[in-house]
Amino acid sequence: MSLRRAAKAALLILLFFACICPLFAADDLTSYLNGMKKTLMLPVSTKVGQTAESNATEEHRMLSEALSQPYGYEWLETYVAPDFRKGASELGADFFPNVLPSQGFVMSVAGKNADNSMSITVSFPSYDGRAVFVIKDNLICALGL
Repeated sequence: MSLRRAAKAALLILLFFACICPLFAADDLTSYLNGMKKTLMLPVSTKVGQTAESNATEEHRMLSEALSQPYGYEWLETYVAPDFRKGASELGADFFPNVLPSQGFVMSVAGKNADNSMSITVSFPSYDGRAVFVIKDNLICALGL
């Protein structure tokens, strides 16, 4: 019985040192906690995968701004690439008017495509599915619903 108790005590001591050793390397507790905050990841969503903050990249900032604006001709002129405007208006005819402007949407981490565009998956609270926005040169150039 004492061997089992000694093993538990040794394990507790090892866990204790594993938890406090990083504190000794930090200048103080505040800098340690700030460093930890930078390495934390946002949750994974069942709809979009690894989530990202709305200001994570230039593409996220642009898309976040676009999705918070009302849909219309000015929206298409401002946020959609010229060669995709007709396709976006046809593809999104039932989608955009029902979800824009939107709040509380969840965006994924941007994925880089072969043509250097970025794909961001978005889940909207007012839409049952998800949408994939392809962004290049800070404009939406493709959309998947």
